[in-house]
Amino acid sequence: MNDIYDIISENQDTYVQKDNKQDELLNELKTTSQLKKRYLNKDNKYNKKYLFINRNRPQQNYHFKRSFNSTEGYDEIEKYIPIESKLVSLLCPVLNYYAIRVYLSEEIIKEIVKLPNVIHCEKSTTSENYDYKYNTYNDDINNIYYNREEILKETGWSGLNVQENKINYNLTSSHLSLISQNKANSTSLYDNNYYYPSSSGKGINIYFIDAGLYTPLLIDDFDQYKGTENERTITCDARFYSGITYDVNSIDDCIIDEDIYHGTEVAAVAAGTINGVAKKANIHMLATSYAKEDDLLALEHVKQHGILHKSIINISRGHTSYSKVIQDKIDELIKLGYIIFVAAGNNSMNTCFGNRYYASYNNVISVGAIDNINLKDNMSSIYRRPTWSNYGRCITINAPGYINFVSASNEYLFTDSGTSFSTPIVSGVAATIMSEHPDIEYNYESMRDLLTKDLSLKNIITGLEIYGTPNRFINNGKKLIYEPPRCDDPSGKNKCSKNECCSKTGFCVDPDSNEFSNLKSLCYIENGCHNNYGICHSLRCDHPLREYDCGKDECCSKDGKCVNIFNDSEYSCFIENDCQIEFSDQCLSLEYNEKYGDEYQDRIIDFACVHELEPYQICNFDFDNGFYNKLYFMNKCELYRKAKCEEFFKSPFTYAPSCIKAIKNHKYSLLNSLPLIQMNYIKAAHNLICARMDDQLPESMCNIAEVIFIYRFFYPDKPMLQKACEYETCREAIYNYFNVIYLQYKQITEFNESLKFMEEGYETYLNFLNSEECFSLNNMNIN
Repeated sequence: MNDIYDIISENQDTYVQKDNKQDELLNELKTTSQLKKRYLNKDNKYNKKYLFINRNRPQQNYHFKRSFNSTEGYDEIEKYIPIESKLVSLLCPVLNYYAIRVYLSEEIIKEIVKLPNVIHCEKSTTSENYDYKYNTYNDDINNIYYNREEILKETGWSGLNVQENKINYNLTSSHLSLISQNKANSTSLYDNNYYYPSSSGKGINIYFIDAGLYTPLLIDDFDQYKGTENERTITCDARFYSGITYDVNSIDDCIIDEDIYHGTEVAAVAAGTINGVAKKANIHMLATSYAKEDDLLALEHVKQHGILHKSIINISRGHTSYSKVIQDKIDELIKLGYIIFVAAGNNSMNTCFGNRYYASYNNVISVGAIDNINLKDNMSSIYRRPTWSNYGRCITINAPGYINFVSASNEYLFTDSGTSFSTPIVSGVAATIMSEHPDIEYNYESMRDLLTKDLSLKNIITGLEIYGTPNRFINNGKKLIYEPPRCDDPSGKNKCSKNECCSKTGFCVDPDSNEFSNLKSLCYIENGCHNNYGICHSLRCDHPLREYDCGKDECCSKDGKCVNIFNDSEYSCFIENDCQIEFSDQCLSLEYNEKYGDEYQDRIIDFACVHELEPYQICNFDFDNGFYNKLYFMNKCELYRKAKCEEFFKSPFTYAPSCIKAIKNHKYSLLNSLPLIQMNYIKAAHNLICARMDDQLPESMCNIAEVIFIYRFFYPDKPMLQKACEYETCREAIYNYFNVIYLQYKQITEFNESLKFMEEGYETYLNFLNSEECFSLNNMNIN
């Protein structure tokens, strides 16, 4: 360590920052240098070295003086100067070596790694939490529908506790109920109760390496049960920041970087009184900054203070790069008998990729998520990987990924999600297993095998068919399924109250509840509401159970929707389109328009124009696509001729007189939706496509029409033009088509001379088509 310190001191110039100022952390070198100068010998050489104080293990500083700072005997101890350094500091032992934290410039790293006692060097990186940002209305349930003896027989538990939760659309408390039953039946009412062993983690210590603990956030979850047989410990053991362990005087001093949420929520999910899995387990928060070395110190703390085979470590975070030191420390703890649970991550990535996530490390139980955000279509739909959850063969097991936190009175508080919260669910299950079997010394392998091979639900999750992701879902040992009383029971004994509806899935819903915005939708007949067992409404304005009548200037359309007359793009408010007069404030009509006020006249004129144009919509078929073949155009042109489209385009207002007024305020695809010259191009193109060399032969398209619109060759040669001249219908249609294009280029070349050659090319076509030569060819076909 002295050698490293000397190298830093000799290379201070490599720490110059971008603003050419010296790095402030190097200021300590001035102080330590002065201390050393006091001990110059007669040869002007220093006769003392530094003793680096270990703030993380102060009780061992005397030992470090010999084993890490000196190779000399006790009679030489006086040669060391004790210092607390921010440049070089001790962290903790790992396997057969010691981890230290050093502040190095890029330029001197290579020199450091060459030192004889340095076996490995890695950069410190910051970790990230795995929460993905994005209650049951629990009344007393007197109707006990589950069988306690049957559950105890199946599970072998010493005792049974049941947290009774009424089911709701947003699956409040489902992160608990899902883990204590087999896969839910999509046709049965879901049992939202949480069944768990009475020991519930008692005597088991769960250590959380996280951002800290703020108990007021979820005050009901951190009951210590003082004065009872279940009294437990809830502590903040220490804070770890910048490679230093800090004592905590009070649980109120347990936050890192002002994050009161993440660690608190994680602890509540694992061992909270209300929202937790192992409700009697001891909670030990290790409030840890996001640097690797701080995670390392937290792991070391567990090694020093944890109880073997009675301690679990929960890590709901990850780093941006792999750490050999962390892996070595994990291996060391696993060999001692500790069990570590880690989050898979929320980046929709292969968690094995790049060894970035703790889930990719060896000897850990890694946890992915399922999408239990709400009922969606039915209960089966929640057994799927959410889009954000990581995947891959490195994942050990999966657990619910969404938590709706509630208070002791079942008041909804907030929702959070991510594999950060899937992980403590599994940690909590492990704690209940350990408390149920206090004589068994569980370790990583035995716990992993029990959770995955014996207890987990296999192959029930969709979306895991990638990169060999294991399809296992966490279960605490109870697999029996019970169905609560349904509100749609034919006997009527479970009918909902007068203010509730009976949803299609068989549970009662208060449509006026403000807890979740989508509850009201469950009370519509169209969504399966059972109107014989509670109140129901209809989304249709023409239904007897409609929730409300259409408002002013609204009509009830034939589809049963209230439509604003002035925002009616489908013209649903006209009697001609089956507007329902008896359920509307107003239905308009073309026949009786004299009775309507002036404010409706524009809508009537607009609809009249649309109505008159309707028979000619076939005239506006698509042609500008290289995939259309001759058969397509033959079929379109047959309808084009039947509708007399060519005559329509010559004089559209003769066929649609109402449009003369309407086009002043509205746009129509057949008349004025585009600039005039583009409208003329479309008309000319349609006429050319549907022109025929022989009226008796529908397949006899003009040769140039085939070349342009089927084969997409836009510049015909003279033989092609000569062929067209033989048929007057084709010659005229081609002339009109080229003339529109010529006029377009004529406009363009007023501003862009570079396209003059295009204008001249089409002018050449026109001159030929209007020449004596062309007409003479046409005369050859006159009988």
